[in-house]
Amino acid sequence: MSGHTPIEAKHLMIPRILWGAFVVSQLLFPAMGWIMVRETPPEGTDPTMSWVLVGAGCISAFMGLVLPKMLGGAVADKAPGGHKEHPNYPTQPVMAKAFTPFILSLAMFESASIMGLVILLISGDWGLWSIPAGVGMALMLTAFPTAAGMMKLAGVTSSRAR
Repeated sequence: MSGHTPIEAKHLMIPRILWGAFVVSQLLFPAMGWIMVRETPPEGTDPTMSWVLVGAGCISAFMGLVLPKMLGGAVADKAPGGHKEHPNYPTQPVMAKAFTPFILSLAMFESASIMGLVILLISGDWGLWSIPAGVGMALMLTAFPTAAGMMKLAGVTSSRAR
């Protein structure tokens, strides 16, 4: 991808705001679970279901690492008008191409925390809750948007932007 303009701090403002919102939402899930479990403790459930949800949550979180790389901006390229007309990045095709895979990865990381909340609500087991929630939060924290990271999501091989 040659001829793209460099990613500046102003181009990263929207992804960073979205990233922060996803982090805050992941912090709200245990608070909601604590309130619900404290007021109405769940009755005994089959632990097999909880472990299935732990696995599903962890798999969805790790898919947040794989799926965006598989997309490589393909969704943005096939959108009507192409990636050059993304409403948030009309003059920054690299950011427009990286935006969809970035949001997908954040959503997949958050889904692990949602699975953790479901585990907490059905079983009341904080130990099991912490597995998918911890994986989701750890991966979310590593997804902080940087210029190099967004270029990688866009499929730009060179770290030097012209």
